[in-house]
Amino acid sequence: MGRRSSILVCLLCSALAGCAADPTNTRNAEPRLAAPDFADSATTAVGLAQPGIVEANPLLAWSGPAAPVVGLAAKYAIKQALVDGGIAPDRANRSVETGSTFAACANVATIAGAAAPPALALGLMCGAAYAEATRPKEDLVTRPAAYVVVPPEVWSRP
Repeated sequence: MGRRSSILVCLLCSALAGCAADPTNTRNAEPRLAAPDFADSATTAVGLAQPGIVEANPLLAWSGPAAPVVGLAAKYAIKQALVDGGIAPDRANRSVETGSTFAACANVATIAGAAAPPALALGLMCGAAYAEATRPKEDLVTRPAAYVVVPPEVWSRP
């Protein structure tokens, strides 16, 4: 696979990360692997096929070319462990998938030739965007907010 086609495959896989949002929340009843998890694995696989690119995650580096598959198993195990520890399945899924989105975007940047700091910065932006895009609506309504109270005598002056 050539460098251009690898980058195209990575971009397409990363674009799929946004498909994990489920407005009806029917898929979040239990831990599951979703688009961001697969996007990270796909971009990792393409990246590892490029000369000079190695797995940067020390927890997966030992597995060599099997890192994408080992990563999927690890992500599912982490989600299950979070649920077993009392975290709601939808929150466990979203938390791990945010990390997967971070990794997929950082992988795309690395394959495209970016140095580590810009690749990680792009990953951070992607992860933050995913977390915000998939935030449950009730979090937006019930989270505490700081309010500025302006007395009527201030805003009603002629």
